Amino acid sequence: SIAGVVESSDAPLLRFELKRGMQQEWQGVFLATDDIAPIRISTLDPPISDPVIRIALLGDSTAFGRGVAYECTYGERLRASLARDFGVKVEVRNFACPGYNTEQERILFDREVLPWKPHMLLQHYDHQDPDLKPGLGEEQLLPEYGNNVLRSALYKFAKRRSRRAEIQGRIDDFESETEAVREDDLIYYGTLWDRHLKDLDHIATKAREQQIIPIALVFCHNVSPEENAETKEHYDRIHVQLEDRLRRAGFGVIDVFPRFRAQMVQESWENLNPIQLGPHDPLPNRIGHRLLAEILLEHIKADPTAVALLKGKAGDNASA
Repeated sequence: SIAGVVESSDAPLLRFELKRGMQQEWQGVFLATDDIAPIRISTLDPPISDPVIRIALLGDSTAFGRGVAYECTYGERLRASLARDFGVKVEVRNFACPGYNTEQERILFDREVLPWKPHMLLQHYDHQDPDLKPGLGEEQLLPEYGNNVLRSALYKFAKRRSRRAEIQGRIDDFESETEAVREDDLIYYGTLWDRHLKDLDHIATKAREQQIIPIALVFCHNVSPEENAETKEHYDRIHVQLEDRLRRAGFGVIDVFPRFRAQMVQESWENLNPIQLGPHDPLPNRIGHRLLAEILLEHIKADPTAVALLKGKAGDNASA
């Protein structure tokens, strides 16, 4: 459950945010968050002071690094690699939050990411992100919702009942107005898909307007080492149309599917278990995060705009 690491948000559609000022064990690792911003932070090193390059990471549990020490997450590994290779101070702020969908990420982008003015945005994409229903509200609200200065149990009860009614109303409206076509429980068509794409368009457009380089990392844990007519049809339906839309929106796009498949063939893996948290938990382990960081680094080094930014900032820093 994510209840122990999130808190209620004052933004109704965001619904919950990463809990600030947290230091605790969660999912087998020690977790720390910033006192002010809803970001995961290192438990070992102090914050980067006066960073020359600012990179924002937006996403859900995978980007957050559930079950993986902060220093081993792909955002932090990428930060260290960019700082080493370009000789410049880099800060990667991990705005990812377990349980988020695209709508919540769009709201958080406007509220928290844009005011920070990053130079680059890493948008982690999971194929379950279009499913907005989990973000509408859980049947049980977070325990602190309705707490008040008067410590009134009656007020808290009324507040929670009202919020439950609001959430249920949104769920009813959502189910009556949305259409979703699924394959292996992944949405790839319908009004829900279109709504989700509009959120991604919004993020890319706003990023470009602010001279932020937006990069989308399309993550997939369901990869077969064999290519046949069935797997190709699935890939074309789930991946190709999505990536085309992301590029048209303005994202630089990284699809991990081909890289994961190549790794499976090279290592003679039947599945991705060696880079996952467990047989029944497809999220990446520390080895998986290392691979994702390598994939991101390769993409950034091949992007002339990103390289010009990094080298330009490095030069400015050296002459200052």
